[in-house]
Amino acid sequence: MLINAPPEEKLDPRVKRTRRLLEEAFSELIREKDFQSVSIQDIAVRAGINRATFYAHFPDKYALLEHQIRQEFRAEIEKRTLNACHFSEDNLRALILTVCEFIGEAPVGRSTGWHSTGMNRKTTTLWASTLKR
Repeated sequence: MLINAPPEEKLDPRVKRTRRLLEEAFSELIREKDFQSVSIQDIAVRAGINRATFYAHFPDKYALLEHQIRQEFRAEIEKRTLNACHFSEDNLRALILTVCEFIGEAPVGRSTGWHSTGMNRKTTTLWASTLKR
C-alpha cells in the first residue's frame, strides 16, 4: 500500500478512485482465472492505469490480495455490527461464526493463496453448526 498512507477516510479522492479501480479489476480477474495466472500487467490494464501506478499503491499482487481480504472481512464484521459490540460470550460466538462463514465462502478450487488454512467447507459447516447451538 502507499507508504505511510493515511487512514482510508482521509485519502485523496484520486487515490481512493485508483484503489477502487485496482480492487474491481483484481476481483474481476480472480473470477476469470487463477490467482497465480493474474499478473500486475493484467490488473493495471483492466484498471486502466499503468504498472507504476499499481506499485505506488501496492508492492505486489499478494499485498492487493491481503487488502481485498481485509476489506471484505471488515465489511462482513460491520454488516453483523460486531465492531460495535462488547465482548460477551454471545458476541464472541458470533465473531467466531463470522470468521468460519467468511472462510467457508472463500473461493474453493481457486489458487488464491489464502484458502490454504485447512478449513474446508465441511469443517466450517461443522464449526458453524456447533457454535449456533
